Amino acid sequence: MRKPAIVCVDDERSVLASLRDQLRHCLGADYQIELAESGDEAFEILDELSQQGSQIPIIISDQIMPGMKGDELLIKVHTLFPETIKIMLTGQANVDDVGNAVNRARLYRYIAKPWHDIDLCLTVKEALRSYDLDRELTLKNQALQELNASLEAKVRERSAQLEERNRLLEEQNQQIEQLSLLKDQLISTVSHDLRNPIGSILGVSRLLLSLEDLRKDPEQMTGLVQQIHRSAERMFKLVNDLLDLSRIEQGMPPQREVVNLRELLSQQVESFQPNFQAKSLQIIFEPPAANLTLTADATGLSQVFSNLISNAIKYTPQQGSITVSTQMQENRVAIQIADTGIGIPSESLPLLFTKFFRVDNPNHRAEDGTGLGLAIVKGIVEQHQGQIQVESEVGKGSVFRVVLPLDPTLNSF
Repeated sequence: MRKPAIVCVDDERSVLASLRDQLRHCLGADYQIELAESGDEAFEILDELSQQGSQIPIIISDQIMPGMKGDELLIKVHTLFPETIKIMLTGQANVDDVGNAVNRARLYRYIAKPWHDIDLCLTVKEALRSYDLDRELTLKNQALQELNASLEAKVRERSAQLEERNRLLEEQNQQIEQLSLLKDQLISTVSHDLRNPIGSILGVSRLLLSLEDLRKDPEQMTGLVQQIHRSAERMFKLVNDLLDLSRIEQGMPPQREVVNLRELLSQQVESFQPNFQAKSLQIIFEPPAANLTLTADATGLSQVFSNLISNAIKYTPQQGSITVSTQMQENRVAIQIADTGIGIPSESLPLLFTKFFRVDNPNHRAEDGTGLGLAIVKGIVEQHQGQIQVESEVGKGSVFRVVLPLDPTLNSF
């Protein structure tokens, strides 16, 4: 480690030699003593010491020198090395020069020539003590600033963690509220949708048991049995929808196999022919290529298209039309079910695939359903890394589009 340096500046070599000897006698070998005969030489020494990383606790300069005067030198030194203590030597105590150095160079002290050895030694030792105290204070301030910065960083980090934790808690609370709402909806829906068919079954069965005359009227008997059957079907569909939705939400993977899309869609369209005919609906089927296959859950996709075609039939008036078509999109295929039905209000579209949601259309009577069909459709499509889209305009019809990747291992969305 380099020794701290004390720089002495005087144009008289004898004075410099005397300063060096007295400082060494006073301070021992703990400091290196550098000598300069002019201000310019002093700056060369200061620059070299600075580049070497040496401390420069003190500079002692004579006032009366050719060229740069002592006060000028000390003012420039203060600009470059403000922590260095400045001491002036003067044989002619000029108040203005001393005052200038005090005001602009923070002069520590001036010593009159010829100086007393003890005075010089005490002054230098006291200056070194002041320098060390100032340096220690500076280092402690720096350490304190670093500590404060570290504490502030930790506070910010902790605050960010607390904010993130509060955000997660808020999300969890919202999820709990949503689950509670869904639970209430489920209880309400199941209670309502099961109570009506169960009440019908109980009422009709009591009637069958109590009326002997019904046995003599096969037509009335058949009607009552059909009513029981319809009620039982409604309960069976609700239970199945709840089970399907539970299976999807639990993340149970679909059973995949190679599915010929043309055959699957043709079977669906064919199965609804009686329904098309009953409402005089025109069915337009534009099948995909005969060799187009997907690796998919055939039962799940059948449920998707059965639900969408069934809805199209429900909400399309007599003599309307339904179109089932396909379109290739790079590594995907889009299956589209379009109808000329009553359409869906724009405010209902964002909620369309929400559990238990039913479109409220005052111009159309409510259709039987569980409110789970489209939620199940969306879940099955997403299980296949697909996407379902809808476009609709009230009075003009709706278009549901199911987009599926040809390779299920590629998530194209």
